Amino acid sequence: MRLRCKAVLVACAAVGVVAAAGAPGWAQSVGGFGAAPAHSDPSDPATRAYFKPVIRPGGSLSDEVLVTSTSSRPVRLIVSAVDGLTGQTSGAVYANREDRVDRAGSWVTPAISSLTLAPHSQQLVAFTVHVPTAAVPGDHLAGIAFENADPIRAGGQFGVTTVVRTVVGVDIDVPGPAVSHIRLSGLGLAALPGLRYATVTIHIGDDGRKLVKPVLTVALEGPSGYHRTLRRALDTILPGDTIAYPFVWPDNLAAGDYVVTVTATNGAEREVETARLHLGTALQGTAPPNKVVTTKTPLGTVPMVVLLAALLAMALFVGFRLGTRREPRLAR
Repeated sequence: MRLRCKAVLVACAAVGVVAAAGAPGWAQSVGGFGAAPAHSDPSDPATRAYFKPVIRPGGSLSDEVLVTSTSSRPVRLIVSAVDGLTGQTSGAVYANREDRVDRAGSWVTPAISSLTLAPHSQQLVAFTVHVPTAAVPGDHLAGIAFENADPIRAGGQFGVTTVVRTVVGVDIDVPGPAVSHIRLSGLGLAALPGLRYATVTIHIGDDGRKLVKPVLTVALEGPSGYHRTLRRALDTILPGDTIAYPFVWPDNLAAGDYVVTVTATNGAEREVETARLHLGTALQGTAPPNKVVTTKTPLGTVPMVVLLAALLAMALFVGFRLGTRREPRLAR
């Protein structure tokens, strides 16, 4: 029996980093096409990668996405509005096309639901944003997704279906009183599932109305006088979201009792959580850098360069979920 699975290459992005100057986002295409805002603010380079409209409750805005083909063949695309979400390790991700749209994505309406790009051509796709009158002040993230309607299918022992998607972010700022607020709601100490690496699990969220990019400082004290403190910068956490962040630990940890103290900062904000935890079995450590680690990706369109080996590994990871067409997506 030949197993068939579906892998997805996604050219989307996380929030909050200014796009680099140089070629526009559509030039960095993947799968034969790319997309970027058709109009940008010369004083704000980030708007070359994603939209940053300021719209009052009850207000509307219209704009356009420039979609570009770098393929020598016609490219058929499905166009849809999707919700912005927080990834499991922080950073903005976008919901699948098949998912229910019940957040800011419901405010966005593309003018068309599909298009066909001629080889090496460009096309403008109009859309509107309508903010409900009951919308609360703050940041609301949506996206306009362009998905290849003709997945690439490869044969062999494992049939791999590759779906390519590009998402252009729409970070809607509803003006009014709104602040961010980081929240720590629980700590754990266990093995990283599937790998047995020692991991401090930190439940961290944003119960405010503005995006946060917190820095975590984690102090771990344990048996035989063990003590180590590490610091790491996270990517964006969207308002209203909470993630269980896996802070992988570099050292081997012996079984026993530990005290974990986590300090989360975001500008002038500071939250501290302490827990006494028991580790029933020794865990293996790994060795990430003992410094602030930041992965920066713009909210707009950033293509992923995926080697064949990585694609096959991803295919094997999802291969046994037969018939599934969901993108690899991190939890809300």
